[in-house]
Amino acid sequence: VVSQADDFDKDRYHDEIVLVRTLPPSSTTRLVCYYTPERSFRLMPTPKAQARTAWEAGGAEAGWESNQAAYKFVHGRIEFYGKLQAGLILRKFPAPEDRPQDWGMDVLDAGESAGLGGLSLWDGNARVPLFGASAPQAKLTVISPGPVRALVKAEYTGLRTAAGEVGLTAFFSAFADNAASRHEILLTSTAAGEVVYGPALQKLAGETFSADTAKGHLAVWGEGADKAGDIGLAVVFPPSLFAGTEETALDRAVKLKGKPGVKQTHWVVGAWERGITSPGVPAAKNWPGKVADLARRLLVPVKVEFKAK
Repeated sequence: VVSQADDFDKDRYHDEIVLVRTLPPSSTTRLVCYYTPERSFRLMPTPKAQARTAWEAGGAEAGWESNQAAYKFVHGRIEFYGKLQAGLILRKFPAPEDRPQDWGMDVLDAGESAGLGGLSLWDGNARVPLFGASAPQAKLTVISPGPVRALVKAEYTGLRTAAGEVGLTAFFSAFADNAASRHEILLTSTAAGEVVYGPALQKLAGETFSADTAKGHLAVWGEGADKAGDIGLAVVFPPSLFAGTEETALDRAVKLKGKPGVKQTHWVVGAWERGITSPGVPAAKNWPGKVADLARRLLVPVKVEFKAK
């Protein structure tokens, strides 16, 4: 089984061992794990995940990708690149992003919106965007450059609300052979009680919008960046965290109930009509169904047991 070990806090002790497995419904999968201090070996898999920080001098961006899809974070906004074939492309940057390349193109121009999953906090009823040049800026760190999982950390500190000061750390990751981006959120707060936060999806020209909050997903299909054609955006979240939605002229935000000190997970995913993530024709009709199926698979409970041999 191809795996990788990740050290989150750089203390030279690994915090997580990552592997990617598909679990059939109502099945049991057994993995045998062992450790030897005397010698070691490492499988050298084909890299299928990659992460990096700014590719422009003084840039505020970071990127993470699987062989299926690539994402970037710029001043809190999240955009994505469409790929014509499976492979890794972030190492090719800087490259012209306003026109098609041999591998694909930048298919989402977030503008002033959250893009594909840019985060906000709520101070009472007031939304506080964590994206845009005037918003608080995150400290970006590449935790893992792959090859099985690419992982980027974004840290916001000293976010002031009426109830007290809030800190938010987001872990953005892409796993080999998967198109979705996994977002794990860890909150801290000087006040008691929950903190409301959440991602937002940009509104698209000519869009078709669908939502099933009881099953944990929102999806939109419409026009992408100039010359890109049509794209799809979606967010998947545990329904138990759902606290409502909020719309602006530019995007739709999902409000999630955050519990300080507890890492909580949601996912975003993008699709491109010309690329390997296309839902097929008719795309506007197929995209909600594909997102619903993805939500069902991501949110199914998995029981994990550890037994010593």
